[in-house]
Amino acid sequence: DEQIEATLTQLRQKKAELMARLPEAPGTIYRAKVKGSGAVAQGPGATAVGERGVSVGGSVGGSIVTGDRNRITSVGGDVVKGDKVGGDKVGGDKITTGDISGSTGVAIGREAQAHVQYGVSGAELTTLFQAMYEKIDARTPDPNVEKEEIVAEVQKIEAEATTQAEPNENKLERWIRNLVHMAPDIVDVMAASLAGPVTGAMAVLKKIVARVKNESEK
Repeated sequence: DEQIEATLTQLRQKKAELMARLPEAPGTIYRAKVKGSGAVAQGPGATAVGERGVSVGGSVGGSIVTGDRNRITSVGGDVVKGDKVGGDKVGGDKITTGDISGSTGVAIGREAQAHVQYGVSGAELTTLFQAMYEKIDARTPDPNVEKEEIVAEVQKIEAEATTQAEPNENKLERWIRNLVHMAPDIVDVMAASLAGPVTGAMAVLKKIVARVKNESEK
């Protein structure tokens, strides 16, 4: 019995040695059961890469970005939560311009527009209409026309001249003609304010005022 037991012990040891050497034997068949998104490497030198994993071989000096959304895994580089951008991060259109100093009427962007009135400023138009309103306020009461009527006509002229890129000359001429009939002295203030060199909306007003006054004086 002791001899049999000794033989069995030797056989068990031999089996253990063989089992220990089993993964190194060529032609070996491996079986594994994997649950979830894991992976199993089968055979010598094999590499296992799970779902959305990264297999890295050799030396890595930069960043490796894995995962989805904002989950980041970095090897040998920076650990970043979110977007890592080396240059410009642009969510829409990227528009690059050169030196535009000294330029006028620059429109940048999709469907952008620029309108320039050379020689005309909001201050000049404001000064013109301010002088007209002051003259209306200083007028002697007229039984034939209320100051409010005159102001209303001037306001229409002002709105068209100051808010439109290209003022409607027909409208302006109609309102200025009405003003000549109601308060010719107010049109005289306009003519005096527009006597110098003007451009843009001021030039349009000057032309209409001159034409209307000439016709009314005939």
